[in-house]
Amino acid sequence: MRTAPIINRSAKLVKFKIAPEAPEQFENFALTMKPSAKNNEVVLKPREQLPLEFKFRPKQRIPDFEQNILIHVEGEEEPRKLLAVKGTAHGIELKIMDEVLDFGSVVKDSRLTKTL
Repeated sequence: MRTAPIINRSAKLVKFKIAPEAPEQFENFALTMKPSAKNNEVVLKPREQLPLEFKFRPKQRIPDFEQNILIHVEGEEEPRKLLAVKGTAHGIELKIMDEVLDFGSVVKDSRLTKTL
């Protein structure tokens, strides 16, 4: 998880929306953002800040990617690039070599522990 604070350093109240440039690709890269793009407008009072949280939880290999996050401020015609999220996921595979563990002879009331 990574957090990027958004701070209103103006003397006025600001209303805006934050969304990925390509929402479908954003989800395909196993990324989530909080507050999500599905939420409506965000309002920040003067000197107030909003933590923008990103989580990356891949379940498979993902090649290098870069996703732009756009901010659309109320009163502006077009959204602007706020930041870019970059990453990659290398696959990790875990296999147990033996399907059966051999404990040898078994004696009543005895104990043997093996660590995998």
